[in-house]
Amino acid sequence: MAMAKTKYLLLLDDDMIFLPQTNVKIMVEILDKTDVTLVGGEVKPSNNYGGFLRFGNYGGTHRQLGLFPRSCQRANLTVPGFPECVRCELTTNVFVAKTADIATVGGWDPELMVREHIELFIRLKAADMKVVQCPKIVMGHKRPSLSLKGEGYVEKRRRGGKRYIKSHSQPI
Repeated sequence: MAMAKTKYLLLLDDDMIFLPQTNVKIMVEILDKTDVTLVGGEVKPSNNYGGFLRFGNYGGTHRQLGLFPRSCQRANLTVPGFPECVRCELTTNVFVAKTADIATVGGWDPELMVREHIELFIRLKAADMKVVQCPKIVMGHKRPSLSLKGEGYVEKRRRGGKRYIKSHSQPI
């Protein structure tokens, strides 16, 4: 975050590929014309796991934060002027966001190497900042071979991975 000096930042993993459907200009336009903090797209050939976050007792005795994937399109809370995009609380880790808003919630936790964006979305929700998902803005995903990533890569990526959220497939 300390290096980000622009009005917006684009975040994506190193194994993402820009496609003809990757329209960053639309993402920036949404940020310019609305009070949205972050605009995400979809990743192919992965599943769309954008969804809503809810607290509840999901089969246990302790209150947990649950993720309800693929619930954004079902809720159909479209963005004025951008009917192809819907309100969400969590989207993929391919997004454009207002740098100042991300800094306001503290940016990223350096200890998290997996699901670090989920932890960020939890803080955005707590700060009542708006997140949007645009299913027609698509990035490609091509994971390199583990043999190319070096010793200890998998262990480092898993550090902190189960710390924050439990995923659910039931509708809200």
